[in-house]
Amino acid sequence: MKRFLVSVLMLCAAGLASAQANFPQQPLKIIVPFGQGATDTVGRFLAERLQEQLGQPVYVVNQPGGIGTIGTRYVADSPPDGYTMTVSNTGTHAAAPSLFTNLGYDPLNSFTHIGTFGRVFWVLQVRSDLPVKSVEEFVAYAKANPGKVNMPYYSASSRLSNYMLSKAAQIDVYEVPYKDSGQVITGLRQGDLDAAFFLFDLAAQNEQLGFIKSLAVSSPQRATIKPDLPTIAETFKGFDMSSWLGLAAAAGTPEPAAKRLRESLALALKDPRSKEWFAAHAIDVYTLSPSETQELIKRDMKVWAEFVKDANIPPVQ
Repeated sequence: MKRFLVSVLMLCAAGLASAQANFPQQPLKIIVPFGQGATDTVGRFLAERLQEQLGQPVYVVNQPGGIGTIGTRYVADSPPDGYTMTVSNTGTHAAAPSLFTNLGYDPLNSFTHIGTFGRVFWVLQVRSDLPVKSVEEFVAYAKANPGKVNMPYYSASSRLSNYMLSKAAQIDVYEVPYKDSGQVITGLRQGDLDAAFFLFDLAAQNEQLGFIKSLAVSSPQRATIKPDLPTIAETFKGFDMSSWLGLAAAAGTPEPAAKRLRESLALALKDPRSKEWFAAHAIDVYTLSPSETQELIKRDMKVWAEFVKDANIPPVQ
């Protein structure tokens, strides 16, 4: 009987090793921890490229809430087999530890980080009937109406953008929390909100709506795709606000699966179609290894801890 059990265990181990070596053998899914928007768009494009590399369907599932922490926690609690991943990002993995007292996951130890793949910038936009046409005029308007300019945030990084601009310009704005960018767009259309930061790709779409106008981008230099759009740094020297995007699975993902995912991500990013698409959406291809990604998270967590303390933001219980 003992020999039989040993044989069974050996067969199971061999089967598991074979399954890992031949990863993936079933569809995969990427959890985007936000609603529709720029992160969702990038996640879906990446899923298409990974699907080609992995030879299995890669589905995208939106799971918004808690400025990205609900969907992220779902992946942390998922089986560590590499089949469920998340679009990791500055908000969920660097900001969240300082914004929540009971996060439910550890940004470093709850995940197998596949790596980073992109860096995105923010555009300051206002409702079209707000009487401003530039960052300078917006600042003057905010100073003339202290505490009355409604600026929402719907992610940790959009909140940091608000703070950085307010601090650089020495203005007092009224911050309003929203669940996602779609609600913010509606608020701008209805006149309930005055200004907001959107990721570059979504900001470009917003301009087509007719009731939102762009003032400036948060990158150090003007974007090649839209050279007529000024940078905030042209008004406030040194202003630089970006958010990174990565890919992560649950901690404990077997190395054969993690390696296949790393290799597939690297090949997907080298695809000329990816480079063209990223450039067209004003996204910097930003590749870091798993260890480099962890160092990035550590550095950004310190930045956010200082920001939350300086801004006197009470953490969510």
